This record gives sequence, structure tokens and C-alpha cells, in this order.
Amino acid sequence: MFKTKLINVGYFDIHQHLYSDMGYFIRQENYYDVKGDFPRIQEKDLMRGVGDVKYSIIVADCLSYIVPENLLFERIKN
Repeated sequence: MFKTKLINVGYFDIHQHLYSDMGYFIRQENYYDVKGDFPRIQEKDLMRGVGDVKYSIIVADCLSYIVPENLLFERIKN
């Protein structure tokens, strides 16, 4: 199925050399404390019959919720 989707968008194995210099890497990782006024949809706020809800977060608006990695792991540990 994956190969079929690649072909559908115009990628063919013979073009592999065109992509050899391309790649992705993680530039930054953040952990967020999702509570209080953090922008989210909670199940308790959905009316009966609503399902398959999707939304996106504007990360730039959530900087005040960032939690340092060491604090995150300390919370998980406890």
C-alpha cells in the first residue's frame, strides 16, 4: 500500500538518487504540561453523539506550558 501511494504522488525508485541528499532530523523536543487552560478538547466537553474529533495545536501559543525534561521524568517516576 505504501509503495502504491508513493507511485500515486510521482515517486519512483529510479528517482532515488534525487533524494539521497535530503533528510530530516529533530531540531527540538519539548514537553508540555497539558492541564488548566492548555488548548485541548476534553471528552467531558463533547456532547453525546460527537466522535472522531480532530484538532491541531498552535505550538507557539503553548510556550508557557513547556516542562523541562528532568521535571517530566521526575513526575513520571513519582
